[in-house]
Amino acid sequence: MGGVLVSRTVCDLFEQDPDFVFMHGYTYSGHPAACAAAIANIDLIEKEGLVERAKHIGKRISRALRHLKAMGFYLKFVA
Repeated sequence: MGGVLVSRTVCDLFEQDPDFVFMHGYTYSGHPAACAAAIANIDLIEKEGLVERAKHIGKRISRALRHLKAMGFYLKFVA
């Protein structure tokens, strides 16, 4: 599985020309083995409850970072 992310600045540059089409692709696009691996990965994520676990762990990490910030450690931003 793969993805491409760009900043709003980059996206705005592409969108300035209404006729511009961002053509892209990958060597593994649509390959049956890559698709099977992606499906197996999604099944495992669901079976093991990894999304919910990540939410729980993320909250714990966020609390710990806010605590460190309150103690005077330099942290610019903690969500």
